[in-house]
Amino acid sequence: MKSDSMNFSKVRALIIDSDQFAVEILCQILEGFGLPQALSVDSVEAAKELLPDGKFDLLICEAMLKDGAGADLVRWVRSQASPRVRYMPVVMLTAHTQLGYVESGRDSGVNVVVKKPVSPTVLFDRLVWSANSPRPFIETETYVGPDRRFKFMGLPECGGRRKTDLVGELGEATEPNLSQDEIDGFMKPARMMVLE
Repeated sequence: MKSDSMNFSKVRALIIDSDQFAVEILCQILEGFGLPQALSVDSVEAAKELLPDGKFDLLICEAMLKDGAGADLVRWVRSQASPRVRYMPVVMLTAHTQLGYVESGRDSGVNVVVKKPVSPTVLFDRLVWSANSPRPFIETETYVGPDRRFKFMGLPECGGRRKTDLVGELGEATEPNLSQDEIDGFMKPARMMVLE
């Protein structure tokens, strides 16, 4: 499915975030995508009451909630017996993008981690990517969720991960390789002047 033909009109989303302002913005973004059926709750416990019914197609969860970690909620979702709940796409939002926070989300079984503040373009791209992702679902004793090794599956069909990616085949070098001294010269810290 092409990204410009994605139809969100029948998708029911559950948003879990204790920041009401962030929820309002997220609901407006989702409505702009044509996804009118978003319900929000502000705690892990409220989400756990709603999720087992299997009424939702998408879970959007803040990483740090007032009564627990989003990663713990995702592990709970991935442990549910109902396939509709267990395999639902999960997007984790976080303002903390240090490697440890991103790895925690990834290792809990989320489909994708998105940095806050949320950009409509980035969120749309991640939702489309999650919906079209060919990653298999992995179930082991220590992990349940999409295969975490997606970045080794090669380039996406569009030809690259960024607009600036070069496309083409690599050939033999046409110039001599850099010497070790030249490489070391690139690595030396440069002294910067600060102008006031």
